[in-house]
Amino acid sequence: MKITIDSKIFQHAPALRLGCVLLEGIVNDGPESNALLKKLRNIVQETQHSFSLDTLTEVPFVSRWRSVYRSFGAKPSDYRSSIENLIRMVLNGRELSHISTLVDLYNFLSLKYKLPVGGEDVDEIIGEMRLTVAEGTEPPVKLLGSQQPEPPFMGEIVYRDDEGIICRCFNWREAARTSLQKSTKNAIIVMEAIDPEEYATLDVALDGLMTLSGHFLGGTMKRVVLTKDSPSVDFSFVATVSPEQAEMVKYG
Repeated sequence: MKITIDSKIFQHAPALRLGCVLLEGIVNDGPESNALLKKLRNIVQETQHSFSLDTLTEVPFVSRWRSVYRSFGAKPSDYRSSIENLIRMVLNGRELSHISTLVDLYNFLSLKYKLPVGGEDVDEIIGEMRLTVAEGTEPPVKLLGSQQPEPPFMGEIVYRDDEGIICRCFNWREAARTSLQKSTKNAIIVMEAIDPEEYATLDVALDGLMTLSGHFLGGTMKRVVLTKDSPSVDFSFVATVSPEQAEMVKYG
């Protein structure tokens, strides 16, 4: 599997670092984990005590993402980064419903480290995965929770593969076609940092992802961070990490 960041993306997010973890051979359809759900409940409560809907847009990491969205023509009140949207859900008292262990895990990590986190089923991705700029001529895509397919607008930042869009407006909403399911055996998880202040947090969050994935999901892992100077990776050449090795990683 190959992932590439288009050079045009760095006009909108010059400091972007994209943390990627490829999970292979995971068991994602097991029973709910009480230990993981407890972690998720605790971080939800912590989030509710730490933020307010009245001042959320003034929080630095939220404000940074809103600026990026404005830069490519997305109105932040209509299109929100996944981390802002997740925090708003929590503050509004909406339950983070259990979809699968992996989704519980990445929701926990996203709230804990205040970074957008997303995932796709690798077996549903066609060809190369790219973070790029939409031309506005791409076919409509059915998003999670939407009834009708919708096309991206020209200039919109999107994740796509050789068949079409897999996530609209950077990390706003994912396509149903490649979404994570309980049946998912192989997944790619991405975390996005857009400011140097977030780089250390990104590294710790990636450590946490590998540790928790190894513990709760099994399988093997491959990890890489893409940057402006290193914007592409072919995972065929990335070293594999076992669950035992991942368990040795400490995270905050």
